[in-house]
Amino acid sequence: MASFLKIEPGKIKRYFLSKTRVFEITTDTFFVVFEETVDFKPGQFAMVGTETTLTRKPFTLGLWDGRLAISVKVVGEGSRYIVETDKPIEIIAPLGNPFRPPETKGAVLVAPSCVAEGIHLAETFDADLYICSKTPLNAEFLAMVTAELDRVKCVVGDEAFIRLLDEITEKGYPWIFVSGSKKMEEIAYKRIRSKSKEIEVYLSLNEYMGCGIGACKSCAVETVDGIKHVCTDGPVFRGDAVWTTQ
Repeated sequence: MASFLKIEPGKIKRYFLSKTRVFEITTDTFFVVFEETVDFKPGQFAMVGTETTLTRKPFTLGLWDGRLAISVKVVGEGSRYIVETDKPIEIIAPLGNPFRPPETKGAVLVAPSCVAEGIHLAETFDADLYICSKTPLNAEFLAMVTAELDRVKCVVGDEAFIRLLDEITEKGYPWIFVSGSKKMEEIAYKRIRSKSKEIEVYLSLNEYMGCGIGACKSCAVETVDGIKHVCTDGPVFRGDAVWTTQ
């Protein structure tokens, strides 16, 4: 069974980081690499500030060539600012509880908007990485990732995603980590558990947050153990704590 380490408040810091590279993942999602890194553990996230919005935005964290990296889907002015600005970007990190899976080989499923986190988990825990997208990935970016990791598979479209879920369930991974939209995570959990009750499924919940430290309560979710806050109780939860299956 996975373990969830507790946040260490003294390590949370405010940084101003400079971008070094921006790669296109899909037409609306980008892989942003910073000059610097911050001290964080797998599964944690950061609140990222912009000059165009009042509140910071949460992003899961990863590494690329030893530097901090995040995946950004452009959905408004704030996310566009992060991708396009040449100014240093404010980051509050690390936030959330670190994730440590069982000491067995597992699988990591991510949407393009969570690729940075997925690469980091796959490298750290020697897991197979599956990138699940509704639209084709940029060929250069995919080649770059597969050159770094030889355990990567990309699927495009809803039907391919369902086939992939059946495929990885049949492979018998002891644990599967999923990070993407709430709908993607729900479909993945329920599909996997409908075919196998033995696989432990973990979900990195990507909820709206206003603060990232538990003050605003905007990331509250209902679980089998009552109301939890994604920023301080998560962001990673066991799937059976969030969704139920028949």
